[in-house]
Amino acid sequence: MNIKFKEECIIVIGTWTKSIEEHKLLINCISSLSLLDVDICLVSHYPVSSTIQSLVSYYVYDKYNESTPEIKNEDFYWNYYPIQALFKYSERYYSHHSAVLTLQLNGFSLAKALNKKYVFYTESDTIIDPEDLHSFYDVYEKTLKNDKRAWFAPYIYTGDKIVAIDGNFFFSEVDFYLTYI
Repeated sequence: MNIKFKEECIIVIGTWTKSIEEHKLLINCISSLSLLDVDICLVSHYPVSSTIQSLVSYYVYDKYNESTPEIKNEDFYWNYYPIQALFKYSERYYSHHSAVLTLQLNGFSLAKALNKKYVFYTESDTIIDPEDLHSFYDVYEKTLKNDKRAWFAPYIYTGDKIVAIDGNFFFSEVDFYLTYI
């Protein structure tokens, strides 16, 4: 991996670890990603131990944990042309989309303050096999080589059209995210 990759990128991990099992997953997530030797920022609405904080380069804690339990049986859209996001209602969960978007915004804002150009965003229950860590560099190289500003994994296809993306793992230019998302 080249030096530019390490200088320009930061990994932002969104977390809401409440249980011991979730803390173990977070530690495993950080441990695997630290092998990339790229700055890591942990963003959370829940406090984490100083031990976990010492495993990352930056820790952003936001005690405001906004969720929207008042939304019942409704999907809702967020529009910012040309992007239209559909948030699906789930009977099993309250809507925590705004809390997750706030975590992402906090991480991207820190990245901008650090003069980072690119962010890899993931969540704390994502464990990357060390043999697959090259994928981070591959996404970085492919996105820039194709003159793109972000990379999102498709989540739902209808025919040949992507109608939803997976927000659990993505790569984006900092200014693109802060301007359009």
